[in-house]
Amino acid sequence: MKTVFPALLCMAAAFAADIHPVHEVEPVWGPELQKNYVVDIVKVKMVIEADGTPFALEAASGIPDNVVQALSQWRFAAARSPFAVSLNAPIRRAIGGNAVRRAWRPQSPELEDALKAAAQLTPEQASRLEERLKSEPDAMNSRLTLIAYYAKLQTGDDQVIQSRRAHIAWFVEHDPQRELLSSPLAVINAAADPLRDDAGFQEVRKRWLDQVSRAGGDPVIARGAVNFLRVGDPVAALKIISPMLNHMNEASEWLGDVYGLTALGVTALDLNTGMAANAGAELPRTAAAQQAQKALKTFTDARVLISGLATVTAAGRSLSKAGHLPEGFGPFCDSLLAHVREVDPATSANCDPSSQPPDDSLPQRIRVGGNVESANIIKKVLPQYPAEAKRRRIQGTVRFSVIIARDGTIAHMNFVSGPLALYEAARDAVQQWTYKPTLLNGRPVEVVTQIDVNYVLRQ
Repeated sequence: MKTVFPALLCMAAAFAADIHPVHEVEPVWGPELQKNYVVDIVKVKMVIEADGTPFALEAASGIPDNVVQALSQWRFAAARSPFAVSLNAPIRRAIGGNAVRRAWRPQSPELEDALKAAAQLTPEQASRLEERLKSEPDAMNSRLTLIAYYAKLQTGDDQVIQSRRAHIAWFVEHDPQRELLSSPLAVINAAADPLRDDAGFQEVRKRWLDQVSRAGGDPVIARGAVNFLRVGDPVAALKIISPMLNHMNEASEWLGDVYGLTALGVTALDLNTGMAANAGAELPRTAAAQQAQKALKTFTDARVLISGLATVTAAGRSLSKAGHLPEGFGPFCDSLLAHVREVDPATSANCDPSSQPPDDSLPQRIRVGGNVESANIIKKVLPQYPAEAKRRRIQGTVRFSVIIARDGTIAHMNFVSGPLALYEAARDAVQQWTYKPTLLNGRPVEVVTQIDVNYVLRQ
């Protein structure tokens, strides 16, 4: 039997909802993942041979060895030809005392460029950009720059408010997956802000709800909608994000964030940083706020709790600095912290609103492309070609997602894709690789990268 992974994957049938395994094996989790952990849902595509045995896996993000071993033992009913199935695999990850923080940073070059251009923009140049958009409504960079520029102005000028509303509404209507819409720049505060715009909030709110209704659970659109609604209409935000908890990892972080802001009664966000900018004089007693407060004190999902605590403590610092810390913050935060410590005893969070925020200015881990990082290898163990794979003429690429420690050794690795017959040999070799340490500003950092191991048979 001659089988080549890419070819088999291409000719495999699309996932059929009525295909189910006849034998499943659960992963064995180590003692460190028996109690304090969070769960990620990873989409996995399994290519199944005609006899019902798994041939290859392809994961949306890396899966650990114990999950690979378990899935390789699954069995399906025999079929006339190879086929593919998809599943959502729950992956346990160690908490490690690190807060799940929703700190926003621009990810796309175009948004970074718009922020830089906005910082240098003059009123006259802004007027020219507005004129340009009348004849070129699809001039994205001009819209992005103007939105960033108006957020920095922090003026109650009616023309600025209306222009800002129009540009945000345009993106929601015509380009709802744009990164901008998941940022604080695209938020419209309905109260307690120099740029407050209740009419604009209601208009864009309706556009977002229409988009969510049409999108059918699209995670990017859900993210943008929740980002916009989380302060002005948290009830609507919760309705969008709650059904996505079982198939979108980020949903837990968003849910905790919405709960945290709602519990404190935050009424406005800083449009440039996303931090809480205003709140009521005391913790609110609305139905939504009481639901959020209760949920955070009783929820068992570790990711939701940790995200909620991170939002509450960060909001406490920013509101205290602005002179808007609500009465009752301390006791509420202390009770939430005690609950979080039940699932994450190593948490470093604290409820002192005068404390310094975590220093994110120097990253402890950076992402580097596989081709770039390969130049830094100083010890490379060549993988063996498994005899059974040779006999069956199996070839292809085994891909790993790895974390390289500060000393250059492989600290952690997950399987991303490839034929299972080649997996263990590739894993055993890569685990022994060593890299030259990577320095950032003179300090060693961890590196996240991709490693491909290619198996090719001689003709």
